[in-house]
Amino acid sequence: MRVQVTEPPLVTWQFPVRNSMPYLRETLASMAAQTYPFHRVLAWDAGSTDGSLEILNQWIPAKIPGRVVSEDQNQAFNPLGENRRKMLLQTETELCVCLDSDDISMPDRLERQVERMLQKPSLVLLGTSLLYIDENGRPTGGRWDTETGDADLRWRSKWAASFGHPAVMFRRSAALAAGNYRGDVRCEDMDLWNRLSLRGEVENLPDFLVHYRRHSRSISANAGDLTSVRRETAAKTADVLFAGLSGARAMELWEASYPDGPLRGVRWRHLTDLRRTAVRFAERLGLRAGYFTDTELFKHQIWQMRRSYLHGLGLRPALDAYSRLRGQREARGTGPG
Repeated sequence: MRVQVTEPPLVTWQFPVRNSMPYLRETLASMAAQTYPFHRVLAWDAGSTDGSLEILNQWIPAKIPGRVVSEDQNQAFNPLGENRRKMLLQTETELCVCLDSDDISMPDRLERQVERMLQKPSLVLLGTSLLYIDENGRPTGGRWDTETGDADLRWRSKWAASFGHPAVMFRRSAALAAGNYRGDVRCEDMDLWNRLSLRGEVENLPDFLVHYRRHSRSISANAGDLTSVRRETAAKTADVLFAGLSGARAMELWEASYPDGPLRGVRWRHLTDLRRTAVRFAERLGLRAGYFTDTELFKHQIWQMRRSYLHGLGLRPALDAYSRLRGQREARGTGPG
């Protein structure tokens, strides 16, 4: 590692498992092959019936330091968010790293992420890009290479998960201060990242340090309508979504400014609310007023909301003129303003 420290920090893998064959051995092997040796695993088996628990006990702690927690197969099945919450409470290290039981970490993943966390103590959450693979481990051609910078990520996290959960490293103290995972949310990671973004800076490394497996039994393949999941998750954190707005008004603004689909019921006050809350969010974090309003996502939202507002009023000539103005600004390279 290029960052010199007296004692390299110990990292704990947060590793939930439930019926993870036949991929589990390959995932464990990728953990054991890390170039950064100061890590342990907390494996949480949620009542597997396919031999996963036996494989975990063969690898841990014989090949990977750590321990296995096994839940009774006959007890009520806990939501994944609840198991993650319990794992974090039982973790003893400050740095935590996530990995799902069918994904693969590149050998230098921990080294790269620990190095960055040591370089920047203000970081509370650090992800990486992900390369999609199929059930046989072959690249599908898909990938997740979302934004990398703090402003873009913290702003977008209000509407969508901006981090691949199996690729994140975070600080335990910050996650606990933010309220930990919650078991009553389907998208438990988006829920936590939104609250965690109030505690410090966040980033994504642009490198593809995790191979993310997509198959018929994966959570992502069975998530259903993403917009409804995101809406449900946002409603759980409505009180912290937008500074100065009540939960009901925050969700109204969330719908009116949703960046990945049709906007709902845009009114002029929503444009005012979006700008005002972005400035308040920055001020709350001790940042300059334009920190979030200068992001490309915010500018895109303002353009889309103005267009939707004019369309709702039936002002077709104004809408056409607005569209031409946008095209001219983009052609000049100034972008939407």
